[in-house]
Amino acid sequence: MNKILYGKSSPYHDLSLEDFLAYPIWEWALDEETLPGRDETWVRPMINVTDVDDRRDGGMILPLILFRVVGSDAYGIGEYQCGFGELQNFVLLKNDEATGPKYVRDIALPAIFEALPTIGGQSGVRFLYEEHKAVIIFRTDLAR
Repeated sequence: MNKILYGKSSPYHDLSLEDFLAYPIWEWALDEETLPGRDETWVRPMINVTDVDDRRDGGMILPLILFRVVGSDAYGIGEYQCGFGELQNFVLLKNDEATGPKYVRDIALPAIFEALPTIGGQSGVRFLYEEHKAVIIFRTDLAR
């Protein structure tokens, strides 16, 4: 497996949908948070990676992945828990602002979120979002 190459780090809240469409997999830049002007909100894109895979050299620790809301024009990002099939701490991107799904009223429940990057080599991985207070949702193709 190839070594992961990273792009320039940015504060999470400064990123737009276009940034996530260009690079659908990001990670927290935790090793940079002690640099001047940086903190734990900085992330960096994985520029040579299109598949979320926890077996990759160096591993992936809580990668941020882009997803689309099936049946709408909405997109979101969330932390994918490699090995557990969970999407957590997710937000929807509306007008280039990140907002909790419960504030986006045009998303009918239950909703299906579909990952844009492949996960473990599988494309179109889906997650079921059933209620607005959910903070963790699960892949629909894994038995619970």
